Amino acid sequence: MITLWILLLPAAGALIAWAAGRVSPRAARAIASAILALDGALLLALWAQQKGAAPGSMWLAEWSVDWIPQLGIRFSLGLDGLSLLLSVMACAAGLAALIGCPSSREDEGAHSALFLATITGVLGVFLATDLILFFGFYEVMLLPAYALIVRWGSGDRQRAAMRFFVFTQTGGLLMLISIVGLHVTHLNATGLRTFEYAALMDTPLSNSLAMLFLLGFVLAFAVKLPLVPFHTWQPQAYASAPTETTILLSALMAKTAGYGLLRFAIPMFPGAADRLAPWALAFGVITILYASWLAYGQSDLKRVIAYSSAGHLGYVVLGAFAMNDLACSGAIVQMFCHGLSVAGLFLIADHIERRTGTRDLDALGGLWKAAPRLGAIGLLFLLATLGLPGLGNFIGEFLILAGVFQANPVIGAIAAAGAVFSAAYSLRIMQRVFFGPRDSAVNISDLPVRTLVVCAALIATLLWAGLHPRALLDAVHPRAAAQALASGDPR
Repeated sequence: MITLWILLLPAAGALIAWAAGRVSPRAARAIASAILALDGALLLALWAQQKGAAPGSMWLAEWSVDWIPQLGIRFSLGLDGLSLLLSVMACAAGLAALIGCPSSREDEGAHSALFLATITGVLGVFLATDLILFFGFYEVMLLPAYALIVRWGSGDRQRAAMRFFVFTQTGGLLMLISIVGLHVTHLNATGLRTFEYAALMDTPLSNSLAMLFLLGFVLAFAVKLPLVPFHTWQPQAYASAPTETTILLSALMAKTAGYGLLRFAIPMFPGAADRLAPWALAFGVITILYASWLAYGQSDLKRVIAYSSAGHLGYVVLGAFAMNDLACSGAIVQMFCHGLSVAGLFLIADHIERRTGTRDLDALGGLWKAAPRLGAIGLLFLLATLGLPGLGNFIGEFLILAGVFQANPVIGAIAAAGAVFSAAYSLRIMQRVFFGPRDSAVNISDLPVRTLVVCAALIATLLWAGLHPRALLDAVHPRAAAQALASGDPR
């Protein structure tokens, strides 16, 4: 039953925050923050009590009830180490966005409600064990995110929101075709109508059908991550969205794609995934290098972070398709730590834009002297981005590269070069924003205490993950993806 509460809390909080916004904008945001804190506390309590899955089950907690029995669709939720870890990250990054970004919006109630509705969809993706339910949450979370960009975004926000919606909706429809095709194939083979994850994993498939269904899933997730060449919607959407929504897109929604690869795509079609792996590894390493190169060439701070995010999520694809336990573990750690570090980077960018009126690297410079706390916090987040040992991002990337070297040494060596590009654009940000000549027309105040506390908490978590990674690795063991790869017959 706890899985249902984890999902319902932000959904109910959205309604309460919307109603409270009519009375006080500050009350709406406070309620939204309190709801996320409570949901995160429930997940942390479950993490502390974790003793492994129940006998005969792969889930730490589960809840299921008939939803549309005529079609074999159930409202089924399951929580294991993988979904637990990413759900904790989602609540933490969402809470950081709400607390760390000051709000001066008149319609804060609607904003907080849509924000919590998006997080409800993200948590639903992490918890759903029925594929139709998974697809439903995967698509539903697009609607409030679209509204957030259109209503509170900047620049050419309508075009950015439309591209975001059309790209991700098209990918989702390809996944739906695969889900329905898999269901029909299972029905013809067994006579049983079901969309349950565990049941569909045993569906007998020919090599061609397995590859076709896998491609539907992979293309949907490639758009959401995004992988090159499906990335063209991302920079403009990230730059046009308000900072809280940008954090939703980068820290939370992009991770639903990585989760889908590890939870559904590869475990359900292991034989086809093995045949697709060389191509997926190639696209992953191309994304790392190309997105990092584009990040280095940008002058808009949010676009730099957007391209860097795509590059780092390319490592998740490598970790998933290396098809070994080491790389899979690294992909999970990478998703957790990247969600926190990219949230911190966007908080820093938001503060700079609010105080200076620009995020153009050419118009900034010398901010460390005027705002030393901002400079120090920014430096720590950039060190996490470039993979400094001692921070959690390093552990994720190191495990991924170690696993990829086992699977394909050439791809592993090329991917390792991505660390050089990460260092290049990270140091360029430090030089252009915090050092160098100071523009006398640019004035900035230091980080407010509230944002400083949030950023310090994110950095402390990254340090904890980097110095004590076993806690994360133990949390995701046993992982459903690893179990499926170990027990499933190639098809």
